[in-house]
Amino acid sequence: MKTKYSFLIAILGIAMSIHAQTDVENTSTQIPVEENQDAEKDNVTEDSPFDKPIEIPDFKPEEGEEDRLSLPVSGSVKELDYKREKGFSMDQQSTLIDPGVIFEKRWEDRKKQIALAEDRSGDFRRNQNLGTFRTREGKVDVVYRDHQYPDGDRIMVLVNDDIIRSNVLLHTGYSGFNLNLEPGINKIDFVALNQGESGPNTAYIAVYDENGTLISANEWNLATGFRATIVVVKEKTME
Repeated sequence: MKTKYSFLIAILGIAMSIHAQTDVENTSTQIPVEENQDAEKDNVTEDSPFDKPIEIPDFKPEEGEEDRLSLPVSGSVKELDYKREKGFSMDQQSTLIDPGVIFEKRWEDRKKQIALAEDRSGDFRRNQNLGTFRTREGKVDVVYRDHQYPDGDRIMVLVNDDIIRSNVLLHTGYSGFNLNLEPGINKIDFVALNQGESGPNTAYIAVYDENGTLISANEWNLATGFRATIVVVKEKTME
């Protein structure tokens, strides 16, 4: 008897389960799948906006902002920098002096001096007489130096036609010799061996007696090969 009831209960349970599933299937709503019309847009095509340049709208500054936002129409950046830093430019108005300009100016001045000396060389192409002087002293000191800018002037010194100094370079300082006088005429010649860098051959000469008294002071300006002559006459002493 119990077995029958159990069998009936099992059949009723199965029947109720099938009926419930049928109701669910009947009450479910089917949602149709719509065709994706934008599927083609997923890929970049010829008409894709990514193939087109980005258009930037014109920007117009507000009134009063033009000077702050815009660049000048004319004038390069270099010109603007020049205007701002005018004090550092190396143009004609600069206070800085190019060493090359200084050298060139000095060289031009020297060339003018050389040209002037060459123009005046005719005045120096002659022998110069520096005078005749008398003394009762037994000897004299003769000193000389370049009386202008030292430029390599050289001389030869002769006494009574005998060479006593064959090649003397004139400096700013004095050089010279002590001469024992012969009775009568003592002729001293200074021959210009060259004209240095600028010409002519120039010198200052002084003659002192043995007591240090100045007998003569003079100068010469000679072209090469010419001479300046000074004569010292030794007089007889009074008995």
